[in-house]
Amino acid sequence: MDAAHKRKRPEAEEDEAGVGAVDLSALEAEADADAVEVLDLRAAKRLLLGFERRLRDNLEARMKHPDDPSRFADSEIALHAETDRLRLLAGAPDLFPDLVPLGLASSLSSLLTHDNADLAAAAASLLADLTDSDDPDDLPGLHSLADALVEANALDLLVHNLSRFSEADPDEAEAVHHTLSVVENLIELRPHLADIVCDRTKILRWLLARLKAREFDANKQYASEILAILLQDSPANQKRVGQINGVDGLLQAVAMYKSRDPKTSDEEEMLENLFDCLCCVLMPVENKERFVKAEGVELMIIIMKQKKLAYSSAIRTLDFAMTRFPPACERFVDVLGLKTAFAAFMGGITKGSRRIRLLGKFVENECEKIDRLMEFYTRYSERVKAETERLDSLDLDDLEMDDDERYNRKLEAGLYTLQLIALILGHIWHSGNSQMRTRIELLLRQNKLSKDDVKDILQPAQSICHPHEETKKKQARGQSIQFPEAEERMRMMLGVGVPGVGGVAARRRAPTTPLLRRRNSFRPQPSPSPWTRRLAAVSVDDDGDDFFTVDYDPYELEEEVDEGSPWEGAVVYRRDASVQHVEFGTTLERLGLGDLSSPHSRARAATMGILLSTASHDHTPVLVSVDVARRRGSLRLDAILRTVITLGCYGCAEPAPQGIFANFSLLLTEDKVEEPDVVDLGTIYEEEQTKAPVITGSQDEDDEDIDWDDRLHFPAGEKEIDISKHIRDIIHLEITLDALCSPTCKGLCLGCGTNLNTSSCNCNREKHQDRNVQRRGPLKDLLKPLQR
Repeated sequence: MDAAHKRKRPEAEEDEAGVGAVDLSALEAEADADAVEVLDLRAAKRLLLGFERRLRDNLEARMKHPDDPSRFADSEIALHAETDRLRLLAGAPDLFPDLVPLGLASSLSSLLTHDNADLAAAAASLLADLTDSDDPDDLPGLHSLADALVEANALDLLVHNLSRFSEADPDEAEAVHHTLSVVENLIELRPHLADIVCDRTKILRWLLARLKAREFDANKQYASEILAILLQDSPANQKRVGQINGVDGLLQAVAMYKSRDPKTSDEEEMLENLFDCLCCVLMPVENKERFVKAEGVELMIIIMKQKKLAYSSAIRTLDFAMTRFPPACERFVDVLGLKTAFAAFMGGITKGSRRIRLLGKFVENECEKIDRLMEFYTRYSERVKAETERLDSLDLDDLEMDDDERYNRKLEAGLYTLQLIALILGHIWHSGNSQMRTRIELLLRQNKLSKDDVKDILQPAQSICHPHEETKKKQARGQSIQFPEAEERMRMMLGVGVPGVGGVAARRRAPTTPLLRRRNSFRPQPSPSPWTRRLAAVSVDDDGDDFFTVDYDPYELEEEVDEGSPWEGAVVYRRDASVQHVEFGTTLERLGLGDLSSPHSRARAATMGILLSTASHDHTPVLVSVDVARRRGSLRLDAILRTVITLGCYGCAEPAPQGIFANFSLLLTEDKVEEPDVVDLGTIYEEEQTKAPVITGSQDEDDEDIDWDDRLHFPAGEKEIDISKHIRDIIHLEITLDALCSPTCKGLCLGCGTNLNTSSCNCNREKHQDRNVQRRGPLKDLLKPLQR
């Protein structure tokens, strides 16, 4: 024994010492040879025969011992292992034409019916691998396998297993996913199978039932994708969905997202698939009728009002539903869908947005800020012109100055500032406000300029920043100027902080009473403009930074301040649960608008029946009738304002009383009003609106037409709220440029300034037109606008 031990230990030591001398590369090659089997036709047949033998043994064991699972458990384990080995065939689709006659498809189909759900799931997983390939060279083999599976009723068995598997079990849930993958692969190989599988199975019913589940998971997303594939190019399937009440099922699935957005990208994809299915289903006329009866039109309008992710998809669905189907169009009109549709059509900028509030500042005090802006425009335009002439007079060859250097010199001379001013003018013009547009046109004509001149200032900057977008931004009509710059840049240029910007109500509903009224302009004053009196506070001397210097000490920037304002308390709403209609009476003087009041306005108001029993004869009455609608947590005030203001006649500068009959609405909410941060400027910049901002702070959908500036915080504990400022804003919006004392006003003589309505003169108009440059006096700036 001792000798034996002595003999064996040296051998063991020699083995341990020789480990380092083993050729590892040879061992790896041997291992790879054992692990990877070269799959040729002979090896594939051997795999298939081994699988069929294991399948046959398992079936025999189950028949002999149906009540004793322990007697056939080993055979099922071996069958499962052999099924996994068949996955090697997925790498050799070119062998399928030779294996299909040997029973490949029939054997796998029979495994789908196995009593053991695990083996049926393994068969579905194997088929998903065998039918999946993106290589065009594999198509002949895949086509032969797909045809054989259809002949072996594999589609019927696969769909049957969808109801058999319980998705509460993760393994069976994965089997459902593999089953849907097989269906998708077969339809991709043979598109006509989309009609066959729906005709021979109940897959449509299963898919619709699966989509009704509220919980989102991968299988629900896959089910929506499969349904979209089945409906995409199959009118027969589209009709089948309608016949099994599928239109209502799809509407229920979509309704889950009417007031919320999907949480993940996969859920977003599923929602898009649902709307794709809905649009496909609406192709047959009979399904459009089912859509209308199922209140699909109303649901799409609700989704549009909520302005969630499904916003654009709902519009697309309505397009499909109403195309060549008058009943859907009639229902859409009857349920007030036009209001929502035109809101989308005119959308882009949220009502009451910060941009509207910013632009409202340019309306204040008879557009004085536009006047000042135009002064800066002409000043810097002259600087740039002078620099351009100086550069033209130089010999650029000696200076070695290229075009870029020349352009930089102009920028340093003030071109950059001039471009900023032109950009602001473009934004103001494109706001669509006739008052500001008229003022800009008047000032341009006075300075012998046109809109094209402003456009030319911006053209070089646009060409540099967007060289490929230049042709897209050209005008289809010569009536507007496009400026594709960011809104925030405009605010930065103006030096106006967004949170502190006050504004006036932007858009109002048209009055229902047929009274002639003029809107959105300014009133010319005979006295000097407030801005003119402030010119001494502005120094345009260059301090080295090529910008003018503004001294704000002599005056304060004008801001909208409610507290301490003279109009504070003029119109106060008092909370009263029993009151549904309120009448307010005040005067222009009490509202701080005494400059709009005159004996002419008071006389016109008396003839129109606008009277106050307690008002002085020296004040112009203002009447406000308010209907109060109570909401949950809010009050809506729908009001009509009536008064008369005195403007300067556009022709003769005589007082011209103008009647005002304006509708407006206010929303008083108990919750704080929070304006959304996102402002979509897609409409202005010719971009598609992809996602509209969400309107919050109101639980009633009918209140979405109310501007953010007209939504006021009215806490439940408060009894009163001052709405005087909003009354002032309404009256400001009614100030017009082209007011006339009479429709037949003849205006002033361009030569001597005689009022042609009251007297006549013998001035030679042509003679005085030649001396326009030398004219002095208050009429010199009125010549061009008064020419007719």
